[in-house]
Amino acid sequence: IKCVHFSGNRTYYTGNRCEKIFTNSDHSRTPGRNLVEEKLSLLEQLSQHQAEASTVRIGLPMTLNIWENLPFWFTLFKELGWRVVRSRISSPTLIKNSAATVMSDNICYPAKLAHAHILDLLERQVDRIFYPRVTYEHPNFKDAANNYNCPIVTGYPDVIDSAINPVERGVQMDSPLINFNDSEQLRSGCKIYLKRFGIEKSSFNSAFDKALQAQQFFKQALLLKGREVIGTARAAHQPLIVLGGRPYHADPLINHKIPEMIAAMGLHVLTEDSLPLDEIEVADPLQVIDQWEYSNRLYRAAHWAGGEVRAEFIQLNSFGCGPDAVIIDELKAILKTYGKTPVVLKIDEITSIGSAKLRVRSLIEAQTAGGAPAEKSSRPS
Repeated sequence: IKCVHFSGNRTYYTGNRCEKIFTNSDHSRTPGRNLVEEKLSLLEQLSQHQAEASTVRIGLPMTLNIWENLPFWFTLFKELGWRVVRSRISSPTLIKNSAATVMSDNICYPAKLAHAHILDLLERQVDRIFYPRVTYEHPNFKDAANNYNCPIVTGYPDVIDSAINPVERGVQMDSPLINFNDSEQLRSGCKIYLKRFGIEKSSFNSAFDKALQAQQFFKQALLLKGREVIGTARAAHQPLIVLGGRPYHADPLINHKIPEMIAAMGLHVLTEDSLPLDEIEVADPLQVIDQWEYSNRLYRAAHWAGGEVRAEFIQLNSFGCGPDAVIIDELKAILKTYGKTPVVLKIDEITSIGSAKLRVRSLIEAQTAGGAPAEKSSRPS
């Protein structure tokens, strides 16, 4: 880092990558709320108050669809008396030994990371690994055509089985077919899987009900945080960024700490699942079939951001994702009806977020230059 001194005690820093310490800004910003970080904190709280002794040490890999339903699975197994071991949050150290097991170089980065999380659980000597095939996620929107997971998310346990084969390493990997379409389908799938362990009916029913409550509590807690941020921003006329992505974009290695970078610029960061999307009606017909549950949220989040005066929409795109080829165009069409343009940050195995930072700054400068009105939006929070 070089510090250039000028007359009048003026300085200019160059070569630095961290503006928290060395900054050329004339004023300091108050960081915005970062709901990606707060969402991760909510998930971390699940590990607390777990009994040390148990009959089974079952591993949950923190990858792909597990990010969506972690509160449910963690609570279900914990209430059955099992010790739940999550793989560690992604880091460069975690993935260094997994590259040789990745069978396709053009698969998306979140899928590649699944290999690292399975290997991490094997190193931690769990008794079993639970990695379900989830075809349908919970349907959040009655007007959506369907609520599929993408084929990569649904079928990746088969890839892991072929590429790593945990059984040969002495650990059974359980990958039952599970659907979150409705509670009865979910109950049936869980009951069939747990039948082999001799779980009593009363114990199963109690654990299952508590798992449903835990999943609902997590969603409501995140929505409450979203309402707090929206209310604060409206009252103070502060800018909001809707950072649209998938549940696994809460992983700091996948999102490359872009949410933290945006919040440090004084912007409040909202996730698509922290918004009151059940109040959004898609008035105009979509140009695509809205059959993927995660992308269904993005379409409605774009409508919400479009109708909110001081909100802008940024999409995180792990660009090995096939559905995003059509999702990006659809989001652009939706926001165009509100006079806004989405910013797409294509991220994967990048090591520098300099270009992403520049694009976010350009977005904010454009919003400021456009003279966004200060009045509140009429949309309910």
